[in-house]
Amino acid sequence: MQALAVLDLSCNMLSGSIPPILGNLTYTEKLYLHGNKLTGFIPPELGNMTKLHYLELNDNHLSGRIPPELGKLTDLFDLNVANNNLEGPIPDNLGSCKSLNSLNVHGNKLTGTIPGALKSLESMTYLNLSSNNLQGPIPIELSRIGNLDTLDISNNNIIGSIPSSLGDLEHLLKLRLQNNKLSGDVSSLVNCLSLSLLNVSYNKLVGVIPTSNNFSRFPPDSFIGNPDLCGNWLNSPCHVNHPTERAVNHVKNMRNKLINVIHHAATLSKAAILGIALGGLVILLMILLAACRPYNPSPFPDGSLDKPVSFSPPKLVILHMNMALHVYEDIMRMTENLSEKYIIGYGASSTVYKCVLKNCKPVAIKRLYSHYPQCLKEFETELETVGSIKHRNLVSLQGYSLSPYGHLLFYDYMENGSLWDLLHGNLITNSLILSKTANNAVMETVDPDITATCNDLGAVKKVYQLALLCTKRQPSDRPTMHEVTRVLGSLMPSTTADATTISSKQQEGTLPPPSLPCAKVPASCYIDEYANLKTPHLVNCPSMSTSDAQLFLKFGEVISQNSE
Repeated sequence: MQALAVLDLSCNMLSGSIPPILGNLTYTEKLYLHGNKLTGFIPPELGNMTKLHYLELNDNHLSGRIPPELGKLTDLFDLNVANNNLEGPIPDNLGSCKSLNSLNVHGNKLTGTIPGALKSLESMTYLNLSSNNLQGPIPIELSRIGNLDTLDISNNNIIGSIPSSLGDLEHLLKLRLQNNKLSGDVSSLVNCLSLSLLNVSYNKLVGVIPTSNNFSRFPPDSFIGNPDLCGNWLNSPCHVNHPTERAVNHVKNMRNKLINVIHHAATLSKAAILGIALGGLVILLMILLAACRPYNPSPFPDGSLDKPVSFSPPKLVILHMNMALHVYEDIMRMTENLSEKYIIGYGASSTVYKCVLKNCKPVAIKRLYSHYPQCLKEFETELETVGSIKHRNLVSLQGYSLSPYGHLLFYDYMENGSLWDLLHGNLITNSLILSKTANNAVMETVDPDITATCNDLGAVKKVYQLALLCTKRQPSDRPTMHEVTRVLGSLMPSTTADATTISSKQQEGTLPPPSLPCAKVPASCYIDEYANLKTPHLVNCPSMSTSDAQLFLKFGEVISQNSE
């Protein structure tokens, strides 16, 4: 039995106490006793199970204290004692469980304060201390748990303000602080950009609910029960009373002042008294008119339309469950703001990075350069095409994001390498192709069917060499696909060929069937454009425009080095 790896007795009708002899299972990694009717204390002997990773004792009737001996379980990953009758403080020794990822003590009768020793649990992502009798402030040490994504301290007697250091928890997704006695404001949570759930209701919080960053996503229920907390969420504008109420107060004040003026002006002339009275009536009417106007708050409380719009922080749109529970800030942290050391490839219009997600699965991030003229169009096209294609041999689009670093596209990561490695790696195939090009033996690699039906094999060679340009090592040396299309168009045969000559040759049987576009190409169409690239005005092919000649000039010198 000592070699038992897993002991699962959960969700039965077991009663009685937990036998201390279980502490002898020194090789057991998982102990599941939850969902029974177990009573008595948690035996301290469980601290001898040094290989234990999972200890699930929740949903029983256990009493007593959490034994400090559990702090010896340095490999413990998950500790769950929720929904029991445990009392006393949370032992500081739990801070020694360096591998602890989840701690749940919800629904007990625990007292004392939240131990600052929990700061040592840097791997913890889930901490639930709710529905106990814990007191004291929220320790600032909790902000040291950098990977924490869920923090629940609700339904206790926690006092004091919300520590500003909680804003440093950049991975925090859920924060529940409701039904405590917290005071102060909530401005310290503005920096928690990843928060998707926040509840601070029924406390003693004061001040203004922020309108910036992520606070716009939280419902009014997140803030109710705080009489001195104000903001648009609670229909309680801060520092401003309703216009009607202000007007009524002004009317009362003006009326009293007017009576005092009239009372003390008995010695004045009748004309002076009449002027004062008329002036007071005019002011009174103006105030009443203002009070009767409907209250229509401005839809732009922070400024007018003329002011620049402040954009919200970048958001990650997830299209695949592989990237669930990730936000834009996670990606930036994992890649150190798209550092160069994560680059696995780059091209003329984009750079590709490798990013390992929280689930240890890698993804490829394609960043389109924002200064590239066709960037937005290319981004939309790729979203539309790749996002709709589903095939086992094609990488799938897992998400996208618009960010200051450029437009980001997230793909499956190909473990077998990239096309770049196949083209430019130390491979025999690559060397063979380049050597044949250098030795003027290109046609040996061309399909024999083409050589049998095409008269102008020079055009085939030129297209072949143009294709090699697209595989140059430096992106700046490669033509864009738009340029390649235009150059290929300039190589198309002329449509002004002598129809009589073609017809006569067909009758004589000297002209092969026009199975390929290059079956008949006028010689003038291929005036050695490669030799005349530096003087594009000499290129007089009917199908070639001046701009096409300029395109040849741009990257034709590389072709001419391998041409006849």
